[in-house]
Amino acid sequence: MWSIRKWGFGIPLLSSIRFRLFALIVLFTVVTVSLLEVYTLYQFQKATTLEIEHEALLVSDTLKSIIAPLMEEEDFPEIQAHIDRLVSIREKNDIEMNVLIQAEEGDSSEIVASNIRDNIEVADDEEHADLFNALRGDQPIILIDRDDEDLIYKPDHPDYYLAGGQRILSMTTPLVAGGIRGGINVKLSLGPLDEGLNTIRWAMIGAALAGAIIIIIIAGILLNRQVFFPLRKVRETMAHIASGDLTRQVTVERLDEIGVLAQDFNSMARQLARTQSQLHQYLNPMAIAEAYRRAGEKTEKATAEEKVITVLFVDIVSFTTIAENFNPNQTVAFLNHYYDLVTVALVDSGGYIDKYVADEVVCIFDNTGHPTRAVEAALKILQLLNELGKKGEQVQARIGINTGECIIADVGSIAGGMLDRTIIGDTVNIAQRLMRKAVPNGAVLSQTTYATLKQKNLNLTSLGEQQLKGKSKSVMAYQLLG
Repeated sequence: MWSIRKWGFGIPLLSSIRFRLFALIVLFTVVTVSLLEVYTLYQFQKATTLEIEHEALLVSDTLKSIIAPLMEEEDFPEIQAHIDRLVSIREKNDIEMNVLIQAEEGDSSEIVASNIRDNIEVADDEEHADLFNALRGDQPIILIDRDDEDLIYKPDHPDYYLAGGQRILSMTTPLVAGGIRGGINVKLSLGPLDEGLNTIRWAMIGAALAGAIIIIIIAGILLNRQVFFPLRKVRETMAHIASGDLTRQVTVERLDEIGVLAQDFNSMARQLARTQSQLHQYLNPMAIAEAYRRAGEKTEKATAEEKVITVLFVDIVSFTTIAENFNPNQTVAFLNHYYDLVTVALVDSGGYIDKYVADEVVCIFDNTGHPTRAVEAALKILQLLNELGKKGEQVQARIGINTGECIIADVGSIAGGMLDRTIIGDTVNIAQRLMRKAVPNGAVLSQTTYATLKQKNLNLTSLGEQQLKGKSKSVMAYQLLG
């Protein structure tokens, strides 16, 4: 069905602006061409009919000047002879001429001469009553009507071909001579005119169709270039933005409404990108990715998945003691300076921050080779802290690293509108406990992290089995020094 077919942007055909515009153009073209055709044909028919009327009047006047004297003498045979001569000099016998008389008002009318012999007869009163009443005005009477007879001519006049079914122009000119009142009736066929008009009509219909097709093609090209292709660019860019790629911009440089739309759209995209950038400063990438996924799936259920990852905890040694010498602003400045160093090292190694908890940072590594990446990040942090120590900034940290299966889940209240995409499980707890076992500016790795390391030439020392707080079983651990 037309109502469910898709068009252009994947919308129903009848709802498409493109379809409506094309339909409007087609309708406008058809109506305009039709009106022009009707007007042109009318003017052509009017002009040609006037020409035929002029011919009929010319014949009537010629015949009137010839037979007026003969009417006074009632020399009807000579009138007939003149009619026959006029007919014979025409290239074709497409004319009918009749001379009618009515002796007195109320008498029967009579055709006394005609190029159609069977017309010469005494007609009844009703046949020409209206005609003679009109002739009292001394003006020619012109009638155009369609003759319904099969043939106007009779079998004994095969050369006369005013075919039946054609339109006939009949002109009757009043004629008064002596005591005789009558008229000259001349009939001409409009068949050739109608045939010509019909030919012109079909030619104009063909030209109109060709013109309509050309106009539609040109209009389609212009609409596509000026309207729908730019709108398609906007739509494609919107699809990228909906998928989370806020770097896309609409490349439409115009000064019209679509150009303004593109500029406003690009402005909106830039604002969304700035908002996303701000979100990345407050939320971890895992939470943002999950938010985009859930927004696309239109689900409000909290989701959870199990995944093998490497978790890294890093904590400032004796932060409480350090903070005692700071006011609040100094404390925040110290933490941010420290976090800058730690975060850059973690992110450069392929990790992303799950959260900042006071002086503690929780980082997740879940890409290819994540145990090795986590250890590389730990080495970078220890190296940076050692360099700070050489500059007089005595900041030390402990690092714990563990690899294992974790639950990645939305934790919080859906009803309250607050969720946190975070990691849960024993792997996380072990990483934090191992951090507590590390020496200042040192890191402790679990057995699972050590076993999966690709890099073996590290300054690692086995700590043996370690009993961790809250764990009934001991855990094999390794010390990593910078």
